[in-house]
Amino acid sequence: EVSKWSAEGNANDSIGANNGTLMVGVTFATGKVGQAFSLPYGAYINVPHSATLDPLTSFTWQAWINPTTLGNNPVVMSKQNGVFDRIGLQVTAGGALCGYINSSVCSVLSSGGAVTAGIWTYVSMSYDAGTGVMKLFANGAVVQSGSAAAPLGNTAPLTIGIDFIVGSTFFQGLIDEVEIYGCARSDANILASATGGGTGNQTCSSSTMSGLAGYWPEDGNPNDVMGVNNPTATNALSFVPGKIAQGVSVGTGGFIDIKDLGDLDNQQFTLSTWVEPLGPGPNNDFAGSVIIQKGLPYPLNFTTVSTAIWWSAAYNRFLFSIGTIGDINGGTQT
Repeated sequence: EVSKWSAEGNANDSIGANNGTLMVGVTFATGKVGQAFSLPYGAYINVPHSATLDPLTSFTWQAWINPTTLGNNPVVMSKQNGVFDRIGLQVTAGGALCGYINSSVCSVLSSGGAVTAGIWTYVSMSYDAGTGVMKLFANGAVVQSGSAAAPLGNTAPLTIGIDFIVGSTFFQGLIDEVEIYGCARSDANILASATGGGTGNQTCSSSTMSGLAGYWPEDGNPNDVMGVNNPTATNALSFVPGKIAQGVSVGTGGFIDIKDLGDLDNQQFTLSTWVEPLGPGPNNDFAGSVIIQKGLPYPLNFTTVSTAIWWSAAYNRFLFSIGTIGDINGGTQT
């Protein structure tokens, strides 16, 4: 997930660094989750351009919306630099969803009635650069799909509630939980988000997520977005810009402790993560510092069922261990 604007009393990005500005009378009201942006005619949220918001490949845009009227074909969100250099998600006067990429008209258009004024609807637009297919969703269900042009990319701001190319399309009503992903989310994950009321499965992947026992993006919290293996204890953590959205910075004595629920037991498995070692740390020895470990702490009671990935500043390498840790050049270490 690249960015999320939860509308909790401000236009800040709760995932990344893309904070917005409330424009022309935006206020707040009871939303689908907590508060929502309340937009009278002419109001919008302006988010300055950044490279993370410039979809040059696959992407997903989504939000909860509750329009007071559909009569002026309201735009949910748009990033536009001209009629033939823009991306947007719009609702027509008849309640159809419209997604456009580099077009003066809808690239993909659903049937009417997907959105109704005065009712909350979870709307999503995904684009898969590999297939060239755009999908439109209402409340987690695909309401239309079709081919669309590849995004050109532009340096225009992201606007929530308007497309300035057609200035009469101001959104009037409530918008909540606006999210941007740098991938085409799977149908199943979008449905999970919709049925979770905006707090369900928030993963950014397609079928490649199958088989995952746990996934911890570290986007503002240490939780498992698969929804099962959340930490039972943490210490000395802070969240900073990461390789993808945010990452966790681990301070002295820092850790994330996850209870063994059985699905994390070591059988056939893969462990993977992005890391950036910043120095030798307190454990500048052959074992170094633990990145991921399943088992009892080293060196006390490090058992034959333990599995770990370590960083050793002394040897300037990563170590992988299974079982009792021994000499760095032999046995179970790589």
